[in-house]
Amino acid sequence: MAGGKKILFKRGGDCRNECAEIWAPLYCSKLECVQTRYFKSIFHWPRNVPNHYVRIEVGLESIETEVLKKMVRWWHKVQLMDGNRLPKICLNILKSLSNDRISMVKFNWYTQLKGKLDSIDAVSLLNTSEMSQFKDEFSSSILKFQNNKFSLDINAVLHSNYNPDFRKISSLTLCEQYLSLRVPIIKHKLISQMRLCQPRSFQITSSGFRNSFQTDISNCPICSIPEREDLQHFLLKCLRLQSYRDKYLNKYISSISDVDVQVQALLDVADINKLNDLFYFITSAFKMRNFVLSL
Repeated sequence: MAGGKKILFKRGGDCRNECAEIWAPLYCSKLECVQTRYFKSIFHWPRNVPNHYVRIEVGLESIETEVLKKMVRWWHKVQLMDGNRLPKICLNILKSLSNDRISMVKFNWYTQLKGKLDSIDAVSLLNTSEMSQFKDEFSSSILKFQNNKFSLDINAVLHSNYNPDFRKISSLTLCEQYLSLRVPIIKHKLISQMRLCQPRSFQITSSGFRNSFQTDISNCPICSIPEREDLQHFLLKCLRLQSYRDKYLNKYISSISDVDVQVQALLDVADINKLNDLFYFITSAFKMRNFVLSL
């Protein structure tokens, strides 16, 4: 996962951050789509996965945090300039206009910066000139901003209807543990698709083949049980897959009676053995499923 982030920042960093402190404050939400779409692409996640799910799952820092860092550093750099320097003259004018009610936020860079710092009660940072004090306040302010964004993402996940199971299987920390396990990325892709899919309407891509589950019909197409072929049925109930379930999954859920908790227990992956077992079950199940559907 660290490698994926490095590639993203190496390939996209220059185009996203070139003078970002000047032009980017109003476009953070659009810039956010760059990094979230990157991870959706490499993991084959649906386009409609909310961005806060992506950031929580892979431990991704908000673009707005990076933009704020650059804005504050630029502000401090300008304040150290001589009074006759053009950047300082311009910023001082913007600062004086920021209190004018008719001043539009989209045309006033200082108002944009002040608004971001005001969200964490750190506007005083703009009046700090002493270097050591500025460094301390800068670090603490950025940390507060990061924590604020992270808490907003967590709150969005907890109140989202996209995948109610995710809040119960996620550690709600910066990056899930299974993504740090040293295994081929195809295993990360498959497990993460199961974790981030909509339980009752989903597709899973494996080895270049898209497995579409027919959740709109009342009978499972491969075992004929009168149940929808949703995630719960696939993992726990499909009769055609029982032999694979006995071999790979039952050891993790045999002591659990509630089916919802069983699904959550299977998708809450923290060790490599469980990740491998879940991966082998899914790939074996797909082979059986595709064989039955081809008859």
